[in-house]
Amino acid sequence: ITLANLNVNRYTQPIWIQNASSININSNNFTSDFPCNLFMHNLNGVNMTDNQVIGAIIDLYESSNVRISQNTFANSFTGIDMYLGQLNLLLNNKFEYVNNSIAISSSPRTMISGNTIENGDNGILVSGENYAVAGNTIVSCLVGLSIATANSTFTQNNVINSTTASVTFNFTPYYRETGNNSISDNNFINGTKDLQALYPPSYMQSLDNGVRGNFWSGYNGSDTNGDGLGDTPYILAENLTDRYPLMEPYGTLTTNSQLGEFFFIIAGLTV
Repeated sequence: ITLANLNVNRYTQPIWIQNASSININSNNFTSDFPCNLFMHNLNGVNMTDNQVIGAIIDLYESSNVRISQNTFANSFTGIDMYLGQLNLLLNNKFEYVNNSIAISSSPRTMISGNTIENGDNGILVSGENYAVAGNTIVSCLVGLSIATANSTFTQNNVINSTTASVTFNFTPYYRETGNNSISDNNFINGTKDLQALYPPSYMQSLDNGVRGNFWSGYNGSDTNGDGLGDTPYILAENLTDRYPLMEPYGTLTTNSQLGEFFFIIAGLTV
């Protein structure tokens, strides 16, 4: 199925694609007052590129091998909402004034990379297991990263000017207990609060990868040996500590979408 070069404006019935494979959605302009713009259920193999999505949601349910790249989302409650799928790629998209820009739940082995998110509520919200969140820039959102995951990697993200917290961990009973995450080489800059734990975890968790941590605006420790890491851990909340905080922001980010595909090829071969 191919949808290309369409101008679709203000309708009450969303576009609904179900039980299909090999879907291409390219170079369209979708503008809608309806909260759900594109609903995709039980799909395998979706390529969505170079679309303008204004005022509506991309909703994927039980869909896998989805690549959403180089699209623009603006002025909506949610940009991308993904539930129950796997092996998906969200690469190099732009979000402006989207309340929940990227919300992913129970979609393991999903990579979220190279996206730019500005002026929303939640920049990236993930729950479940086995995610890679890398090289994103999140500016002027209420919360930059909202994390309720296990066995996931968060690296080289820039989270700037968050007005509630740069990072939020959610430990409510409705989410899986988070743990065994690698969180390193991220820059959390000028947030009103570096980290907020809605419910403290019951066991100690490290906000680092075992060697390097993150740059936090609120950390004021020293570096007497000049190795670029703080001499003392940064305790952000009960049982949440960055053992190796960075003294300077992590360097200029480069994002290559092919790295995401390579990541999943290797992951698949490993499995």
